[in-house]
Amino acid sequence: TILIHGKEGRGIYKVDSNGYLNYGSLTESGYIITVGASYTQGKEVHRGQRFSDLLNIKMGGDEENLKVYNVSQDGFYFPNIVKSFAALIQEFPKSKCIVIEIGRTEFDPKELENALTQREYDEKQTGRYIVHNLSTKKRITMKVKEYLPFLKILSGQIDRASGKNDNDTLPLVYDTVMAEHYNKSLDAALSLIRTEYDGELIICYHPSVSISNEGLAIKYEDTTPTFQSLCEKNGITFVDTSEAFINAYNEDYSVPYGFWNTKMGSGHLSKAGHRVIAEELYRTIEGQEVAQ
Repeated sequence: TILIHGKEGRGIYKVDSNGYLNYGSLTESGYIITVGASYTQGKEVHRGQRFSDLLNIKMGGDEENLKVYNVSQDGFYFPNIVKSFAALIQEFPKSKCIVIEIGRTEFDPKELENALTQREYDEKQTGRYIVHNLSTKKRITMKVKEYLPFLKILSGQIDRASGKNDNDTLPLVYDTVMAEHYNKSLDAALSLIRTEYDGELIICYHPSVSISNEGLAIKYEDTTPTFQSLCEKNGITFVDTSEAFINAYNEDYSVPYGFWNTKMGSGHLSKAGHRVIAEELYRTIEGQEVAQ
């Protein structure tokens, strides 16, 4: 299946037999999995410009033989990843590294606690199985959507005009009790995924930014230092792209978010944002492999 995306940036992607946006085939072993929400899915930029694509080339892969495989989905945030982590490593048991992308560190402690009850890998949830077992009614509905893509684009434009955003969430009030609850539940979530996986585990954090006459500034969250310290406690590498974003802007005015048809500095990762993240991840992974 081919996905054509044009309401924010522009991208044309192949949906592979597993239901993910990838060209080529995964190498048999020693590969890297990148997982996250729509930021990592990266359908707003051209093929080959996502950080997973760039990292794949840097790691010695090509478009036919993937050493970095992208399994991201819209709205697949950190609590969802924790809940599905057991299924992820069961589906891809021969990976050497998993990169988890997060665009924020503030999460509802209750969602983190619920994520501790994980789901197992289910063959019936694969893209190949679902397509093969679609009902006639569902097949007709999908064909209509394929031939009338402008309806989806129009719907998205109306939602944006009315102020709707898939990533909008109500801010949490972090008092002392909430902070303690957050610390405990996050520690449990990080400990769980670290225990389940023997390979290198990296959490890549790319914060929001703002642009003014003074330059590009990072919108730091109060929970970020806690998230980073708990990653270190649990033996998980925490990659913060804040400094790299600032350096890229100071060098050539590269902005990590926004496109020609949206607002600069907001929305999904731009070509520049993906490039910076790929460079930071490669530097981290290469450094760890040299150390070993």
